[in-house]
Amino acid sequence: MTADKPTAKTLRALGVNDARGVAEKFAEVRALFDAQAHQSMDRQNWETLRQSWVGRKSGVLTAIAENWLKPETALKRVVGEELNKFKAHLEKTLEERRMAIESGEEEAARECVDLSLPGVIHPIGSHHLIRQVFQEIEDIFFSIGFSVVEGPEIETP
Repeated sequence: MTADKPTAKTLRALGVNDARGVAEKFAEVRALFDAQAHQSMDRQNWETLRQSWVGRKSGVLTAIAENWLKPETALKRVVGEELNKFKAHLEKTLEERRMAIESGEEEAARECVDLSLPGVIHPIGSHHLIRQVFQEIEDIFFSIGFSVVEGPEIETP
């Protein structure tokens, strides 16, 4: 957003003096955000988008609150309602884009196979039935907080 954008001017300077005009201006800003959000495909673009819209000092939300909400006392309620709706839409869309980007990164990481690592060894055969029962009993005791210590069965002082 640059200085020639509507968020840099007050509503009076934009010629808005009723609730319908406020809704139209917020629709324009929402459409601009949606277009930019649709173009953010990686983490760096997403972070830039988030900073430009939600940033504390130079964010569009801050500019709207300073230029549209504070000077206009007559439209303060309408601007506040629209600002809250827009903020909810903005946060929801940013979260959806972040989740989509992260899931894409996770999927790419899963597809990446390091051929220098040793392969998975599949053991041949199976454990004896008594050993299987012994392991199941150990698992039960592990689950309730005990630990297994190996050592001589009889200790003499």
